[in-house]
Amino acid sequence: MGWWSEFERAEVAADFARIAASGLDSVRVFLIWEDFQPARNRVDPVMLERLVTVADLAGELGLVLVPTLFTGHMSGVNWIPGWALGGSGRAKLPTRAISSRCTATRSTPAGPTGRPTSSCSRFWAM
Repeated sequence: MGWWSEFERAEVAADFARIAASGLDSVRVFLIWEDFQPARNRVDPVMLERLVTVADLAGELGLVLVPTLFTGHMSGVNWIPGWALGGSGRAKLPTRAISSRCTATRSTPAGPTGRPTSSCSRFWAM
């Protein structure tokens, strides 16, 4: 999960090339909320640039990128930034407290816009 903070473009490019060569058509990547938005009113521009790089690499190989905001479900807790709960640091909540799920793949039937349908139709309307 630390690959965003230890980002290596060449490593991502090699991984995506192997994925495409294997005949797969999509890649799901997890965005750790606190990495991308470390404070309530601040989005990290370095992380956004890394996300754009990852999207460009996927696009160059014809891969669909499925970015997913990661808030938890690892080891039975959800991880969200402490600032989102009115505190500081990283906070743990029971898995029932917050559920963030948005998935889509190219194999999903296309909706009226020609884009894949998903549980997050507003995402595709952007």
